[in-house]
Amino acid sequence: MSVFLDICINKVDRKDFKMSSIHNEQKYKPPGILASAGGIFAGSMASGLVNKPNIIINSKLMDKVYVVNNLNPDEFSRVSKGIDKTLKDTGLSKKGTAILKTTKENSDKALKLIKEEFNKKFSFLPQKIRKPITKFMSDSLYINIKFGQNAVYLVNFNKIIMPEKNLLLFAFHEMGHAANYNLSKAGKLLQKSRFLGLLVLPIALISLFKTKKAPDEKTTGIIDRTTNFIKENAGKLTFLAFVPMLAEEALASIKGNGFAKKVLDPSLAKKVSKNNKLTYLTYLTAALCSSIGIALGVKVKDAIAKPKPVE
Repeated sequence: MSVFLDICINKVDRKDFKMSSIHNEQKYKPPGILASAGGIFAGSMASGLVNKPNIIINSKLMDKVYVVNNLNPDEFSRVSKGIDKTLKDTGLSKKGTAILKTTKENSDKALKLIKEEFNKKFSFLPQKIRKPITKFMSDSLYINIKFGQNAVYLVNFNKIIMPEKNLLLFAFHEMGHAANYNLSKAGKLLQKSRFLGLLVLPIALISLFKTKKAPDEKTTGIIDRTTNFIKENAGKLTFLAFVPMLAEEALASIKGNGFAKKVLDPSLAKKVSKNNKLTYLTYLTAALCSSIGIALGVKVKDAIAKPKPVE
């Protein structure tokens, strides 16, 4: 008799436990359209605010670069000769590397080369999307070069485009990029890997538009698992996307510093090195601010647009 009662009591206990588990199970509803839109907007604003310090810091760094880059006529002559000697001694001139200094006469040629460079870089995009992106980026870069605020190495044309007079010391850094591509397998691989920086935009979009999982919600399928992983690691993945660019820039600076030491006197070589350090900090600051900004943006968005318990 007692055995029979024990069995019955155990059955009732198990049944009650299951029923209580069902009643205690908390269900969640997804955020509404307004909450989602508000969260995305607030997250985007928060991410953008983090980039404000980046703009300020980079502006101050570049001010120092312009001061360091000032050369008197004698220094200008010595640096110009050093650049020509570097192209010859390194074998870059034999590889076809050339420097195009922008002037009024060749401005159309320089702009055309820059546009073609971006057009090739974004060849994987449909023309309707590629055309405005190419125009915006090439016009912006050319304006900076024209006003003495930038220089660039065009991989597809093996040419360095830079201002006619300003930023002459940066030629050594740009020749570092050319050396990476033409004289080093590892450097060439890093050059080709720079496109990974383009992943920052899809990482940000996926992270902000992906809805935060409810505590009792599981990932299902490869797409859901992948996008959820991106969302949960947005900041880290953003920085990783910048790593090839940071590594290639660092290598170009190291090589550029080495080139300068061989052909310039110590005072000018130090200016080259200081320039390269300052400009590298602008890349590093941009990478860090972007990573922190996206991570913060996701947190802000999730705080506003998250699954809520069903009452």
